[in-house]
Amino acid sequence: MLLFPKLMFKKSMVCLYAYIGFAFLFFLTGNDYYGKIGRVTNPLLDMGAGLLIAEYVLKYDTNYRYTRWIIYVVIISNVIMSIISIPKVYLFPNIIRISSKEYAADIIDYTGLKWLISYQTCHGLPFLFAPLILLCRNMLKINKRLFFFWCVSTIILCYILYLSNATTALLISILFIAMGLFSEHERFSSRSLLFLALGGLMIIIISSTSILIPILDFVQGNMDESWSNYHKLEDIKQQILYGSSEGDVEARGTLYETSFKLFLESPIIGTTRPQDISHHSWFLDNLACFGIILILPLVLILFNNVKSIYKNLRHSKVAYVYGVAAWFLMLILKNEFGQGTWLYGFAFLPLICRYIDYMKDNNLTIIIKK
Repeated sequence: MLLFPKLMFKKSMVCLYAYIGFAFLFFLTGNDYYGKIGRVTNPLLDMGAGLLIAEYVLKYDTNYRYTRWIIYVVIISNVIMSIISIPKVYLFPNIIRISSKEYAADIIDYTGLKWLISYQTCHGLPFLFAPLILLCRNMLKINKRLFFFWCVSTIILCYILYLSNATTALLISILFIAMGLFSEHERFSSRSLLFLALGGLMIIIISSTSILIPILDFVQGNMDESWSNYHKLEDIKQQILYGSSEGDVEARGTLYETSFKLFLESPIIGTTRPQDISHHSWFLDNLACFGIILILPLVLILFNNVKSIYKNLRHSKVAYVYGVAAWFLMLILKNEFGQGTWLYGFAFLPLICRYIDYMKDNNLTIIIKK
């Protein structure tokens, strides 16, 4: 902050200050959605850190040294935590889920949570898989050793996400892994658009009961019955076959509907019943709390950040858009966001894409020299 004061007045940061200002006013007036000061200060610290990292790399990291350093530190630390977490998950299948802030206060023995990958981090991983797949594809042509490193790292992160019982994050990750494997990434071309259309058609075909139910049965057959994912898939099957279920899927739809109805009651300046907000969709919950007018700073934070990053990318624009799409899907469908998730969206996703640009440019330079 002291070394780079200009970064503190970038558009995204100014919008963040406006958002935090509104949140603080809501807190002072006793709004139940911001009933704790942490709901005001944590977004300021978490979002602010991610935004400052992104603004710094765009303005000052011209040799990509900081970009390379930070992505290797983050990836290696997450891979190490994932490897440590794997045996713990097999002993206690839901340990990653209960480590979240929602349940952690009820845990007496914290020793089992040391070096455990967080549930919030698992909700940030879906943003990264499309660029990581592109990075693996590029490294296969550029550097076989780095290809092995990034490929193994991606597989480990996929596996820990599977074990984490974060079903929504897992399904979104699978979708964008497939898109990363088969789509072009440098620019939106006719091939990219055709792939998206075919992907949508495949989703429609797979969604038919005669195809989807056997797929879900197969996946369940490879899961432990105590896992949360197993029960969620059972809920999905019940919903498809009978139109309703008694589990998490039905309850989640009700929670989304509650926040949306609260928004419709007062769409301009937010609900007068914040105590009824469901706390299960980050976007719908904030929309219900703030209304259309007061949520504008949040929308502008995301818009300005994405716009500035996209304009500065050369070889990974499509991969970045896929990552942003996964990010926005998670914002709509989940509300379990902490430091790890915001840093992944605002900072680590752009840094991976910048690293792809760096490796691609270096490889092109070597080819030209030869």
